[in-house]
Amino acid sequence: MERRLAAILAADVVGYSRRMGESETATLKALRECRAILGDLVVAEKGRIINTAGDSVLAEFQSVIGAVRCATTFQSRMDDRNSYCEPIDRLEFRVGINQGELVADDADVYGDGINVAVRLEGIAPPGGLAVSARVYEDVLGKLDVEWIDGGERDLKNIVRPVHVWLNGNAQPVLAKHASPAPSVAVLPFTNVGGDASEDFFCDGITENIIFGLSRFRSLLVIARSSSFAFRDSGEQISAIAAKLGVNYLIEGTVRRSDDRIRVTVELTRPLEGVSIWADRYDRVLSDVFEVQDEISMRIVGSLVGRIEDAQTKLTFRKPPSNLVAFDLHLRGLSRFRDYDAKANEEAMEFFRSAIAADPGYALPYSFLALAILASHDYSGAPKEIRAQAVELARTGVGLSPQDATCQRLMGHVLLQDRDYDLAEHHARRALELNPHDADCVISMGYLLVQRGRSEEGLAHMEQAVRLNPFHPPWYHAQIAGAFYSLRRYEDCIRSGRKLPDPQAVWSFRLAAAYAQLRRTREASLEAAKVLEHDPAFRVDTFLERTILLEKDEDRRSLRAGLLRAGLPN
Repeated sequence: MERRLAAILAADVVGYSRRMGESETATLKALRECRAILGDLVVAEKGRIINTAGDSVLAEFQSVIGAVRCATTFQSRMDDRNSYCEPIDRLEFRVGINQGELVADDADVYGDGINVAVRLEGIAPPGGLAVSARVYEDVLGKLDVEWIDGGERDLKNIVRPVHVWLNGNAQPVLAKHASPAPSVAVLPFTNVGGDASEDFFCDGITENIIFGLSRFRSLLVIARSSSFAFRDSGEQISAIAAKLGVNYLIEGTVRRSDDRIRVTVELTRPLEGVSIWADRYDRVLSDVFEVQDEISMRIVGSLVGRIEDAQTKLTFRKPPSNLVAFDLHLRGLSRFRDYDAKANEEAMEFFRSAIAADPGYALPYSFLALAILASHDYSGAPKEIRAQAVELARTGVGLSPQDATCQRLMGHVLLQDRDYDLAEHHARRALELNPHDADCVISMGYLLVQRGRSEEGLAHMEQAVRLNPFHPPWYHAQIAGAFYSLRRYEDCIRSGRKLPDPQAVWSFRLAAAYAQLRRTREASLEAAKVLEHDPAFRVDTFLERTILLEKDEDRRSLRAGLLRAGLPN
């Protein structure tokens, strides 16, 4: 018998038995194709396949870095492949990696090192990987991989607990006696240049810092709309910190003059009255993105200790190549958030101008896709408009695939086009890239509700509210939809009533919920608002054109409520 130390990779298909039951031929064809991809990557990293049984693959490598690089490249290739395959041909894999001793006896290879790798594969997130602490320590800082601490796990038939690190769509597990993650809010930077028309520029800098920080899983970062709720509030920062439930606050100012910019920033623990650090940055405007990166890296370093500089830089979205495009995009965002038809038209012009100024800048494509849908009633938009929006969103993702916002909007646009599987793929990718972005979290919840997984969807929505306690009103509309699908009609009404008036466009949900509770008077009042907003409203037409619910039972429940409320069919 030969004994040797090796890195062991175990891979397995998610839901293989179910897939075989649905289509054996398509699943086997897809499995052969995916195994060929993995086999080529194993060879490229100087590894070798030691076993293939059923849907699993077992490989060994002399290098731990080679094994992890093989796994992450393979999962990336699977993401790309699944993006363009028909749903029946898509496969997802879990991967586990361990370093340990192998025992070779003629053609057989076995040992505890293999057993641990197989058990790690079983707890890996779909599309991701789980590694042992020994592997994590060997690759930390050497590969562009973001890790989540999975804590110590008891693995089946493994004597001692194994400390696990995860990559992919997974949630962190605090280890025993670990302190809670630092929580921080970035208050809107103050425009001290005297020109109110430049407020949008200060907001853009603030938002980019929030975006960069929220990608660190070790930080809990409060969402933009909650932070911005305290603009010009005059409240003491200790009171703001208490209301937001954070132990750190970031404040700053921006003075923009001709081709120069001055940014001041301070990080404090307001509940204790302690200033952690403060700094001032004087730059030419062409360096504005460098300033954002520098500020954010200093903040992260102060909050969570040593973080590799190279890793930190990877957290920021790809900036435009010129400041003109950045300005135009921010102006478009400012108009888009006014939520009316005229403002939306102006927003689209700004986004188009930003694209013309810098065709390689991703975000304007993604937001233009959303604005176009908004101008045509989202899911009720004609087929050619939805196709145009999908193409724009796909361009945004192609230009900046690591940007969670681009991925989120891609998922939302695909949902409006009723491409449910691919929409979920992009929504999950957005969460993987930025698990603390409240809009990514609630978008995932909304999609799950449409797919008939309302309990899971509601859990995401509740998490989004925790991240964004002062969230925009449309959160209430989506939460109300989740409650209706769960037949929790009182909760649906309670959430729907939180929407500001006039909100006749959302009255259909309230009308149906009241009708299901046999509260005829209230149902009739809400039904009247629906007809006032749209005199041509017909239930079946509305369900066909506008409602995205994928499951027949959910559609039947909503239809019954609308008809019971007296709305015409």
